[in-house]
Amino acid sequence: MAETSLLDTLKALQNISEDDILTSERIPEVELVTAVSPPSHLINRIEPDFIMGYDVDTTALWEAYVRGEQIIIAGPTGTGKSSLAYHLLDNANESVRRKNRITFAKNNSVLQKGGTEKDLLGYKPIPYEVSYLGCGVGTRIEAVIGTLKFRSTDTGREPYAVYGAVVDAWVNGKTLIIDELDFASPDIWGELHQFFDGRTNETTIYINGPEVIRKHPKFRVIATANTFGNGENQMEFSGTQLLNTAFLNRFSYKIELDYLKADKEVEAVLKHIGAMDTEALTKMVTIAGKIRTDKKAGVLTRGISTRDLKAWSRECVALDGRLSKNNLQHRKDIRSYWTAVVVPAAKATYLTGNPDGSVLGSYLEIH
Repeated sequence: MAETSLLDTLKALQNISEDDILTSERIPEVELVTAVSPPSHLINRIEPDFIMGYDVDTTALWEAYVRGEQIIIAGPTGTGKSSLAYHLLDNANESVRRKNRITFAKNNSVLQKGGTEKDLLGYKPIPYEVSYLGCGVGTRIEAVIGTLKFRSTDTGREPYAVYGAVVDAWVNGKTLIIDELDFASPDIWGELHQFFDGRTNETTIYINGPEVIRKHPKFRVIATANTFGNGENQMEFSGTQLLNTAFLNRFSYKIELDYLKADKEVEAVLKHIGAMDTEALTKMVTIAGKIRTDKKAGVLTRGISTRDLKAWSRECVALDGRLSKNNLQHRKDIRSYWTAVVVPAAKATYLTGNPDGSVLGSYLEIH
């Protein structure tokens, strides 16, 4: 055997990188894990906690969505506007997830029987994907159209475009969920008329130079807001904007969402906090209804949301637990429970700091 010279060895090594050496020493990875375990959203429901009990026809709303109406859901804070949007889409996606869960079980069975990656079944993509845009006074055009970023290449830094939420949905056929539509400046929406007019199917954007983009037929829009953008209730919802009529006219289907029906609101709160005196909670929801009615009539400046009720109820449970360490006197009847637990809990979670606090306190005397 010919002896290898030092020169030959050096020539052989000069084309071997450190990565080549590390790769030769690395144990080969088993790629079956990613093949059998799809991303969570392809199997698991992502819908927020949502209880049906609103005066809204979800069938009609879904039909409007399917035919391409651009939807705005307006209403007071804490009524579940965004949750309703996600609920509709997640319900529609669930049939695909159900099939993917069956595929997941079959793939696990194949692996347990000694199968390999080539024997595994593929997963179906979710048909109703979401592009989310949360709005505020600081929302910038880059968030909706896109921005320029840079990545390292062999020849240096290379610029590339990253689509904003609106363009991403428009090009890739997603549902654009705009949260708090009336919090963004009307100047922002003025830049986007072409994406919402229903007629434009092709346009040019300028992120990394001119780029022609085309509208995907599955593009849809669902917006949520405290107001319909007409300047209403701006004292209550500080920071909301008066939006341009030409922009608002592009939203052809409007839903005004109010609070849950009383029995469903009790159910929602109980589901959230667990055990509580149900009779007391029912009376709390009744009082919340009276407060909301007087708010609409202009008697009060602030109402009470389901979120407020949940906080109030959590404090009731905590206070009940603290009192029970000493005695159970307050649990003898609803009046004692109300006086010892419910009214004090309201002070910390709802009455204190409320401009109508002293007035609202009188509502708690109704029990």
